[in-house]
Amino acid sequence: KGLELQADEDQVKRITKGKMTIEDFYSQMDSASKMGFRNIIENLGMSGMVNEDKVEEMQVKMERWRFIIQSMTREEKKDPDVINESRRKRIARGCGLAEGDIKEMIKQYNTSKDIIKHNKGRGGLGDLFRRLGGGNLG
Repeated sequence: KGLELQADEDQVKRITKGKMTIEDFYSQMDSASKMGFRNIIENLGMSGMVNEDKVEEMQVKMERWRFIIQSMTREEKKDPDVINESRRKRIARGCGLAEGDIKEMIKQYNTSKDIIKHNKGRGGLGDLFRRLGGGNLG
């Protein structure tokens, strides 16, 4: 339990410093999935903006992303910028999905990373974690 807590603290430090890895991204998405995307949307005050189909679509994407990440090397998980066309093809073969799925996941990762960087200096990230039930992480 203590080791798990330490890993979580290390992950939060990396994320808040803008050094989020693909594994950190997936871990955060997985936690969100376990918490329930519907609950998160309600906590953010956006319950009327997202329909149930979108929530289910996100669950399907999470499963695909897990397969993609499992097909990546440690280097690719740590720094997805190294993923070129040949690596993307290898990952696609390994997970049985299309290259477009891999591009989509990396795009979402980069978007999430940019949002975190943008909110880093504003104290907004800590507020977001608190609103999502993550305690005082910011």
